[in-house]
Amino acid sequence: MLDVRGPAGIRSAAIRRQALANWLRRAAKRDFSERVAYWSRRMGVHVNQLRIKDQKSRWGSCSSLGNINLNWRLIQAPSRIVDYVVVHELAHRIEFNHSPAFWRIVEQWYGDPQPARQWLRAHAAELHQL
Repeated sequence: MLDVRGPAGIRSAAIRRQALANWLRRAAKRDFSERVAYWSRRMGVHVNQLRIKDQKSRWGSCSSLGNINLNWRLIQAPSRIVDYVVVHELAHRIEFNHSPAFWRIVEQWYGDPQPARQWLRAHAAELHQL
């Protein structure tokens, strides 16, 4: 069990929840930066900037300028799921759509994406609880 404490004397659940969310955001920035660096090197793609966001309906996105946005809530997911989202977004640096060619790139680097996609659908509500 994780015990999150705020400043002395503060017992508010909302403050504890916010403290935990802030800690998870920082952990996400560190972990996701490493994962993006690893996969971008392997895939031979350039990332302009990585941003950690609180997206309500997306796990990640990629802009035409090479900016990658990742949802901090993914830090709660298994690393193989994070890797899927990272590879998915980096594949957009090669193929900026969801064509069959795009999915071939994802499969080349990640493998079959279906189990990860199913996991995200099945566990999305849990990841958004905090």
